Amino acid sequence: MEQVPIEILEFIIYLIDYDDFRSFVSTYYLDSNPRLNWSIIHMYRFGKYKKGTDYSQYYKMISAEDVKLKLKLKHSIEGLIETVELHLHDNQLTLLPDSIGELSELRELYLDSNQLNSLADSIGGLSQLQILDLSYNQLSSLPDSIGGLSQLQKLYLSNNKLTSLPNTIGGLSQLQELYLFNNKLTSLPNTIGGLSQLQYLELSDNQLNLLPDSIGELSKLRELYLNNNKLNSLPDSIGGLSQLQKLYLSNNKLTSLPNTIGGLSQLQELYLSNNQLSSLPDSIGELSELQTLYLRDNQLSTLPDTIEELSLLRELYLSNNQLTSLPDTIGELSQLRELYLDSNQILKIPNSIGGLSLLRELDLSNNQLLKIPNSIGGLSLLRLLYLFNNLLSTLPDSILKLKSTGTQIVK
Repeated sequence: MEQVPIEILEFIIYLIDYDDFRSFVSTYYLDSNPRLNWSIIHMYRFGKYKKGTDYSQYYKMISAEDVKLKLKLKHSIEGLIETVELHLHDNQLTLLPDSIGELSELRELYLDSNQLNSLADSIGGLSQLQILDLSYNQLSSLPDSIGGLSQLQKLYLSNNKLTSLPNTIGGLSQLQELYLFNNKLTSLPNTIGGLSQLQYLELSDNQLNLLPDSIGELSKLRELYLNNNKLNSLPDSIGGLSQLQKLYLSNNKLTSLPNTIGGLSQLQELYLSNNQLSSLPDSIGELSELQTLYLRDNQLSTLPDTIEELSLLRELYLSNNQLTSLPDTIGELSQLRELYLDSNQILKIPNSIGGLSLLRELDLSNNQLLKIPNSIGGLSLLRLLYLFNNLLSTLPDSILKLKSTGTQIVK
């Protein structure tokens, strides 16, 4: 594509030298430096270029990426009033002008990877905005006016310094995705239950110690990420998330799960590693769609018999707990591919383990096993078997059958 030099004056772009505006879809370079890449795509109007004329009001999408802007966006931004996409990420912006709210046609605004520490109240005037990316800035709070973004569908706020969210956040009735990864949130407002269209909520790496009861009102939520917080309990209302498919709760301080957890009828992935769980509720067996269950690094001493009801379970990780035995019903998990039981205190493996006909990986290392049941030979698809650091003096003859089918045995 043809390169066109440009100048910047108060963030209005003036074309300096281009003869034919009719086929204008190009990549621009500021001061002939290829690192300062400007793109203007999808022109609003075509016509014959007139030297010295400001065409900024015709831009439908303006991208100023990685140009390290140090200048402030002044009132002249109003010249971009027809813009529907504005890309300003990877610069050094510290503030936005009040006139930002005058971009009445704006649908997408990308301000990630700048140095913004506050937002103008006028941002709530962007009534058509659907995507707002403010991740990787220095924001410690949001203006109440954020709740005025009635058409917003995606809001990116990860990697800031937010300690709380305004109550008005519940007014984002069209919001589908909310990203708040790596902030300093200690709690969520009850109004979050008003996000009736929310499908994706990322809250990992904060300082949350509780969740509001209203979390259960997010009836369309499909993915909820809460890793690396300080949660010591979950509200009973969490069972109301009937559409939830993925729930990540690893690296918290949970000591128990509510019985209502069984209400998550669509849940496919549940991550609970590195908590303080000493038991699981019987209702865990009601998670009929569950395929992945991670419970590493807890304090579990037993498993409920109802675990047999997890008929679709493919991965079960129970490493580094305090298990001394397994329920006979473990053999009912007919879809299980991976079973990790290492670093427990297990004394005996039930004969029913031979029923895990699809099992490919089995880790029994670092336990107190005196023998392995002969039924283990029925695991014809097993590829990895870890047995080291036990009290085994002999192995069953059926182990030879596994070796013959290519199973790698580490003992």
